[in-house]
Amino acid sequence: LEELFLCLNEYSNVRASSVACPTLRLLHITDNSLKDWADVRKFGSMFPRLDTLVMANNHLSSIQDGKDILRRLFPNLRNINLNNSGLNQWDDIEKLNFFPKLEEVRLQGIPLLQAYTNAERRSLIIAQLPSISLLNGSAVTDVEREDAERFFIRYYLDYPEEELPCRYHCLVTKYGKLEPLAEIDLRPRCRARVEVHCEEKVEQVTRNGMCRELASRASGAEHLAFAPGEHPLGPDGGRAEEAADHRRPPVGQQHAALLRRQVQRLRPRGDEVQLQGAALLRHPRWRRADGGAQEQVEAGARLPDGAD
Repeated sequence: LEELFLCLNEYSNVRASSVACPTLRLLHITDNSLKDWADVRKFGSMFPRLDTLVMANNHLSSIQDGKDILRRLFPNLRNINLNNSGLNQWDDIEKLNFFPKLEEVRLQGIPLLQAYTNAERRSLIIAQLPSISLLNGSAVTDVEREDAERFFIRYYLDYPEEELPCRYHCLVTKYGKLEPLAEIDLRPRCRARVEVHCEEKVEQVTRNGMCRELASRASGAEHLAFAPGEHPLGPDGGRAEEAADHRRPPVGQQHAALLRRQVQRLRPRGDEVQLQGAALLRHPRWRRADGGAQEQVEAGARLPDGAD
């Protein structure tokens, strides 16, 4: 006998057998009512070569044995599933390190982890269990482990000395006492305001989008000329930003279409329309909505002071 399935039997305790079964490697005892670790301890005596223990959906509240007993009773245990158990202390998680060959752990749905985010849960468990290679079915990479261990140190930075877990001191020895990470927002500002002036009329056009996109796409501009030092994207004309951000998808044609509608609505025949500012936009010929003759319009555009 190598595999034994005892699921959905409403077992609340385990009776020890006087005869061991040294060939059993897999025990499924999910969806029962086991609460006491003393019952789980008996599996170690009855199945000395147990490799996988699946105890999901039981009511186990703690792991009560110490290092020596766990090493002696479960010398070959490689995989343990404690999903939806009642574990609610970090000490119980640390005791999983006492199983000498443990590599895979499942700990979803336990009360201890309910207060944490998914990322925090995974990082804290990985940092607590240095020997596991699979957590909740997902592989733990070397990079993820290092990130989790560094997160663990920073997570406990403000805790009093008496509340620090043992694992914290081990990791401080490995990485040192790390400083908190700085919070930096590198998102680009992306709002600009355009004013369209025609005689006494003023229209404001405000749309989200990068200044570069607005300047280059508005009205199908063919040419941009800026006074020295007045380019809205900086002295290099935004070339450094564009090189670093060349993969950003284009904003689209809505800026150009909107600005053309605003200008055509305001501009009487033969008048020139001024877009306040230092940027000179040379527009292609436009045909009036009433079918009149095409004409060349020149306009200046500038982002207002303080706009991005």
